[in-house]
Amino acid sequence: MKASATHARRAPEMVDISDETSRKYWSRRLKVSEETLKSAVRAIHQLEFSKLEAYLKNIRFLSRLKGSSEMGGH
Repeated sequence: MKASATHARRAPEMVDISDETSRKYWSRRLKVSEETLKSAVRAIHQLEFSKLEAYLKNIRFLSRLKGSSEMGGH
């Protein structure tokens, strides 16, 4: 058996927002409010942790850019 065949691919981590306890866990893990978490899920139509994390990081980055450009008067 080849080495590559022995490595099983892990299933992606899925975020559960269906109940309050799960929403609290995932919002803490992603460092966002529960409302922001729900908005992110609605925006990208995804429940995969890595995709939500990437989306939220991009939103934070863009928010910082916008804030710095407003401060600079551009």
